[in-house]
Amino acid sequence: MPVITCPQCEGKMRYPEDTPLRKVRCPACQYVFHASEGMPPAPPPPPASGRSGATPTKSVPRSPASTGSSRNLPAIDFEVVDDAPASPPPPTKSRSSGNVRDLLDRAGSSSGQTRRAKSRSEDDRESDDDDDQPRRRRRPAQADADDDDRPRRRQRPVEDEFDDDYEDDRPRRRRRREDDYEDDDDYEPRRREDSPAKFRQAALGLQLNLVGLCCIVASLGMTVLAGVWGIALGAGELYRMLFTLSGLAGIVGIIVGLVGKGFLCAGPIQRGLLGLAIAAVTVGGLHSLLVLSSMPVSRQQPTFATEMIMPNGVRFAELAQSGTEINWSAAISRIDELPGAIWRLLRGSSDLRSLLAGLFEAAGVVLLLLYVSRLGIVTKARGVGDTVKRLLIGGGIGLGVLLVVNIALGEMIRGGISRSMFQLVYVVNGLLPNIALLIWFIFAALTVQETRAAVLRRSRR
Repeated sequence: MPVITCPQCEGKMRYPEDTPLRKVRCPACQYVFHASEGMPPAPPPPPASGRSGATPTKSVPRSPASTGSSRNLPAIDFEVVDDAPASPPPPTKSRSSGNVRDLLDRAGSSSGQTRRAKSRSEDDRESDDDDDQPRRRRRPAQADADDDDRPRRRQRPVEDEFDDDYEDDRPRRRRRREDDYEDDDDYEPRRREDSPAKFRQAALGLQLNLVGLCCIVASLGMTVLAGVWGIALGAGELYRMLFTLSGLAGIVGIIVGLVGKGFLCAGPIQRGLLGLAIAAVTVGGLHSLLVLSSMPVSRQQPTFATEMIMPNGVRFAELAQSGTEINWSAAISRIDELPGAIWRLLRGSSDLRSLLAGLFEAAGVVLLLLYVSRLGIVTKARGVGDTVKRLLIGGGIGLGVLLVVNIALGEMIRGGISRSMFQLVYVVNGLLPNIALLIWFIFAALTVQETRAAVLRRSRR
């Protein structure tokens, strides 16, 4: 049986004598070639007399013993390929590590000597059996090396796939533990869903703020009623009583609202709600201090001689009225007085305490509305954000218009003022702003009530 040589890897294989020459495939390197290409060279023909182009005799394949370059190694069986046109070679199948090492040794040999492929072993047969099973799609190791969270020792580049000594020495990515997140909580709150208990605290805080806003609405309503009574019938006991009641309602609303803002600090912390609640408490506390410091009014009379201070004396009635009284009107909302206070400050004759009280009150209401807007987003209360936006824009426009009116009236009454002009100034600069502020606080209270209902629904989940 003749032995043919693979032109690619120079492996030896037996070819049956009674089989016509055809294409064969080398089992070692899978190279396809014609059997005639692997036949050993024919011996030189004997010299023939006659024509030089005589047809050479057919060479007889030599036996393996007669082949000097085979190094007496056993040959490998071959695989016959059909005579049909050669189709594209199938995808290379994974072989055992022994065959791959042999191929690498043959390719890297500088001597060019022929090597004989190893005979089929039990490992080869097992690999062939595995080739018949459906294969798992291989994942490119180099492309996804940085995205894979598996331990680095399991990842190997393609060229080092069969190197048992290979170990990836790249730095490992450290996995975060729960303790790391606890350390982060000391500096920045984690974004997580708040518990229903926090929403119940927020609902209680909104309820107290709603009570405070209702007290402010009542205070403004009694102030408007007192103003109408004073214009129509003049100042009297009812006028003074209405102003006293409005001041009491105002101070109750300020204190209850401040307590409610404190409960908001124990509410949710999403979307900066905690920061808004703390700012609202701070501003509300400063406003309360300014209002309480403005309420006592001292009315001291000059000192007289002891002999003049006698019962039923001349100055006894005047001295009996001296002392300290409470200015209840200081507890009424002063937001509408901000434009006038700013105008008087520009002219150098404004009360700084009254101006600061109005500014802190306006800032506290704005912070409360911003908190309500953010809380409406968290609780998915529809329309709360748009309502708050309209309230803030409308309030800013109203204060701007009122500032222009104060400047105009100030220029009109600079030379003097009559009784009719005084009533006009009181209506334009006092009564109408109080009515507008009353309507504004009513809408603000309705917005707080709507948000409170959404928070209560969220707390029951």
